[in-house]
Parts: sequence; structure tokens; C-alpha cells
Amino acid sequence: MVYTHIYQFLQVFLNHKSKSSRFKIRTNVFTSGNTGHSELLIELFGSVKLNDLAVPINIWVPLNYPFADADNRVNEVNGVPIVFITPNKDKNHVLIPGNYVDSQGRFYHPYLSSWFSEFNDIAKYNLIELINVLKQTFSLEPPISIGQVPVKPAKIPLTQAATGSLRRDTTGPPVPSKPEPKETIPEKYQNPLPLPPTEYSTPIQSPPQSQPVQQAQQAQQAQQAQQAQQAQQTQQAQSVQDLMDQNEDLKSQSIPRETLKHLSDQLNQLLDPQNPSGVNNHLASINENSIKIDTLYDQLSHHNTQAKANSEILNNHLTHLNDQVTNLTNLNQQLLTLDNINANTPDKIATSIDSSIDLDNLITADLALVHQLYDTVSEIKANKDTVHLIGGTFGSHHELINDLNVDTCIKSIRSLARETFWLELVKDEIASTMGLYK
Repeated sequence: MVYTHIYQFLQVFLNHKSKSSRFKIRTNVFTSGNTGHSELLIELFGSVKLNDLAVPINIWVPLNYPFADADNRVNEVNGVPIVFITPNKDKNHVLIPGNYVDSQGRFYHPYLSSWFSEFNDIAKYNLIELINVLKQTFSLEPPISIGQVPVKPAKIPLTQAATGSLRRDTTGPPVPSKPEPKETIPEKYQNPLPLPPTEYSTPIQSPPQSQPVQQAQQAQQAQQAQQAQQAQQTQQAQSVQDLMDQNEDLKSQSIPRETLKHLSDQLNQLLDPQNPSGVNNHLASINENSIKIDTLYDQLSHHNTQAKANSEILNNHLTHLNDQVTNLTNLNQQLLTLDNINANTPDKIATSIDSSIDLDNLITADLALVHQLYDTVSEIKANKDTVHLIGGTFGSHHELINDLNVDTCIKSIRSLARETFWLELVKDEIASTMGLYK
């Protein structure tokens, strides 16, 4: 679906009639602001026309576009297009952060927030509709303006007084002195270390001794305490040294800088438009092959649909032919049965297994007399209709007889009357012969 949306988008905006509304396609490395990871994504870059101002934008298409990634295998898990406004400094564009654009130029909108949660209408959530949302939003709140880039105010010069302190050349109160830097020694190392714990919680009572012996014992105890303190400090120093060594070991296990630089050079070489084997040079052929594949898929889908329809029609014809064959087989068996019945009963004709007709009740008409009678009656009726037409009594026709042709009409009527008379005699004779009159 991602290639279909991009292809439809480029069909509209690649060769747009307005040069300021055209978009181009390329692949570029996108670094996520959420995770800090980088990915090679498809980038659509161009501008949206807003009155007399063309707002330059970049649209990044995530790897899981247009659906969300439930496993969180990519940086942008919702599959929503990423839009950035990229002001052109050569045209004195100044970015204006607002309700829809942050200080980095990224575009936010409720349309993007509800992308995956309400992704049930492909006609509503796609790249072309995204451009329409951008146009509507920019018309309400333009993200850039044309003007001079604001310059930071110059620093106020400082002068050195006779005492050696710095002060501003102003009439205000003097600047407070700079605080002394604090010691960077951790707090736990600023106080003396505690004495090591004694072996017994309750001192052992010794018998009273002389004063020189007590002084010697006190000096020996102080010396032991000092040695214990030095041993503890040495142990803590060694532990700190061990941690530093461990950190060095961890640094030695990280990826060398030369490897990262080599990997970066390879990626830049693949993304270089002047490289014959780069990704951008193969993008046109990839798009062309994608279009061919989509066209071939549509053709094959159409042929597959036609083949399924033809198969269904053939199955229907086969079922109909099987039914016809079954009916003809049953009819042939019935005719054979009736043929056997008629052969065994010469005085009857069997029309079905349960019904038959006697031959004595069948009457075969004389075909010659019937045709002659039909022709005679037809001529009689035609003559009478002609007489009615001349007299004006045939349907809604006006009469044909008038003062100019009265003689001709009278002669014709007489001739038709004589012919009708003889035809009536012929009709009566045929009817008598056929026994139609009792």
C-alpha cells in the first residue's frame, strides 16, 4: 500500500502545473527524536503554495506506513507520516512556532494524532489528503514569514576597575562578585574515615597495671588504629581504581570510531546522487518496475476474474446439458414403451401409458375440399367489403362513388354482385358435399 500511496502522490505533485507546488522523492537518513536511532526512509520534499508564499516541507514515510507496529520494531510505531517545515534562509524565511509547529519545525495536527486509531477509510488517510490538511492549516496559521532574521543584541562591554574587578559601564548598582568555585571532592571523602569495628562489643577488664605500662598500651592501640585506617583508605583507593579499569574495559568493548566512520562513508556513498551504483540512481527503475508490477497484477486479476466467471458459466451449461440428456433419455424410453403398446393394439392409438384413443373416433378431413371452401369464402368476403367501400359503409372510409365516376362504380358493383352470387352457390355445394349442412 505504501508504494500505491506514493505513486498516487507523485502522479499529482511530481509534475504539478505550478512549479511551487511540485514534490520530488529521495531516500535519506532520518534520526528519531524519540529514540535517537537512525533509519533510511523515503523522503518527499517540496513546497505547499500559500497565497504568494511557498512553504517548503519535508515528508518522511516510516517503514511501517500506514499501519501501526504492535511489536515496536521501528522508531515511529504509529506509521504516521512525519512532516517538517524547512525554512529557506536564502529567501529570508523565518520559522514561526505556533499551535501546529514547534521550534524545530515539526508539524502536529489532530489529523495525524487520529491516524491509526481511526484508520478505516483509505480515502481519508493518505499522503494526498495530508497535503490538503497542510494547506488548510497553513491558511489559518502560516508557519513561516519573509523578513530579516532577528539578530541577537550585542554584548555590553566590560571595563576593569583599579581594584581588578569587572563592572558594567552603567550607572546602576555594581555587579556582585563571582562566587568562589566549590570543591569537587565528593562529600563522603571530605570527612575522616570511621575507625574499624572492634572484635568484641564489650571491653575485657584487665587487672590494674602501672602507669608506664598503661601509656605503652595506649600508644600501641593508637598505632593499630592508624594502620587500620590506612589499610581501609588503600582498599577504597584500589576499589576506585578497579571501577575505572572496568570502565576502560567497557570502552574497549564498544564499537571503534574507525568502524563507525567506515560505515558512515559507505552510507553516504550509497546515498550520493552522483554515484552510479547509489540508491537514488536505482530509484527510477524501481518505481518503473513497481508500476509494471502493479499493472501486471491488475491485468492478471482481471483475467482471473473473467476465468472464474467463464468457469461458472460453463458449469451452468454443463448442468443444463446433463438435464436435457436426462429428459431426452426418459422421453426415448416413454416413446419406446408407447411404440410397443401401439403395435399390440391395432384398433387404438396410445398417447401415453395411461391414455389411448379409438381409431373410429378419429375424423380425417378432405384437404382439397377444405382449401377450396376456404378460398371461396375468402373471395365472397372480399367482394362484399369492396361493395361496402364503394358505398362508404366500410369502416371510417368515405364513399368512393360521386358524380364523375358513378357509371364506373355501378358497373363494378354489378360485376361483383354476379361473381358473389356464383361463389355463394359454390360454397353451398362444397358444404353439402362435406356434410356440413344437416
